[in-house]
Amino acid sequence: MSYSSHRLPGKTICCCCAALLFVTQSILAATSADVKGRVFDRETKDPLPGANVLVKGTSIGASSDINGNFVIRNVPVGPQTLLVTYVGYKSISIGITLKEGEQLQQDVYMEPTTLTGETVTITAQAQGQLQAINQQLSSNTITNVVSADRIKDIPDANAAESIARLPGISLIRSGGEGQKVTIRGMSPQYNIMMVSGVRMQSK
Repeated sequence: MSYSSHRLPGKTICCCCAALLFVTQSILAATSADVKGRVFDRETKDPLPGANVLVKGTSIGASSDINGNFVIRNVPVGPQTLLVTYVGYKSISIGITLKEGEQLQQDVYMEPTTLTGETVTITAQAQGQLQAINQQLSSNTITNVVSADRIKDIPDANAAESIARLPGISLIRSGGEGQKVTIRGMSPQYNIMMVSGVRMQSK
């Protein structure tokens, strides 16, 4: 392999390195494919956030986002098996065949687990808590999630009182009622609050 370089004032461009990077990317793209799709509840057709989708026999996988979408990149071509798991639902194995450079669309519909024997009543609170637990398990950071249904059942005066039940959270009170939230002792002005994805002003 020949090597050449061009020197400009203060810069050196290495043609060999650029060519090697281009060839490596081309080989990777030619021997792999992408898999994308959404994970739904089969009965309600609601998206399932935090579902784990793994390529069997590899460490390649992804978790579905808040809308149930997932994308797995650089999956080896040929026959593969997707393993989909979600707390409270039956695990699913899906056989797929990938071609070079393909972007396969694979939606997944999961069924809730059923118990035989005595009657089990599933409430909206339980469903909300399942989603909260899955979001915590699939998060890349330390995250605590409390569902809206759970907050409704807690006899607290305001949202600050409810959040104070999470680990590492304390309140600044005024007149006996929680007014501001401190996270692990930090001043409330350093908190970030978002409502429906919109960042609100901190106080």
